[in-house]
Formats: sequence, structure tokens, C-alpha cells
Amino acid sequence: MTNQIIPLLLNCEGMVLGSPVYFNNVSSTLKAFIDRTWCLKDKLRNKIGGAVVVGRGYGIESAITAINAFFLKHEMIPANRGVTGVAFEGGEIIQNQESIESATQLGKRIIEISGLIKKL
Repeated sequence: MTNQIIPLLLNCEGMVLGSPVYFNNVSSTLKAFIDRTWCLKDKLRNKIGGAVVVGRGYGIESAITAINAFFLKHEMIPANRGVTGVAFEGGEIIQNQESIESATQLGKRIIEISGLIKKL
């Protein structure tokens, strides 16, 4: 975190955090990442955040809420409510056109917000 990830976080305009949903929330790997950013309190303010989760249906909303709570705790700007997708097998999400379109719209929204911030 200290040598590789934190410098990237401090220098980025925004980030997209994604997670599979196994037990009604984000994965343990993403949760560990979130917990380890506490040292960056007040340093991620006004960066743009996007959330993407894929699961089997149960817990998708809880996972989106956890990611958006991370953004808000750091006073970041959530680009939208988040992208969700339902899939049962690896790679299956690629067939879900609605989720792919939602992810595309998230990317466009992040670019839009970034442009607005730069104008300030």
C-alpha cells in the first residue's frame, strides 16, 4: 500500500472500485483495501468514485452501499449510485448488456464530473 497503491490514490482524479459479492457485501480483499486507507483521511477529498459489483443477486445493494460509504467517508464524489450485475459463472457478466451499458455510463459520468471540477 505505502509504496505502490497510496501514491496512485493521491495522484488520481478518481477511482472505480469493484467487487464480487459472496456474502452480502464486498469481498474481504476490497474491505481490507478500504480499511487500510484510513491513513489517507482528508487526502482523497473531491476525488471521483465509481462502484461496480457483481453477484448472484443477494447482497448486491449492501456491497454498493459499502463502496459508496467509503467514498463519502473520504469526502469523495460518487459519480452515480453504482453499477450492479447478476452472474452465476465466471465471465458470464459480459453477456449482460444492461450491466455493460451501465458501466459505460459510469465511465462517461466520471469524465463529465472530472471536466466540471477542472473548470472550477
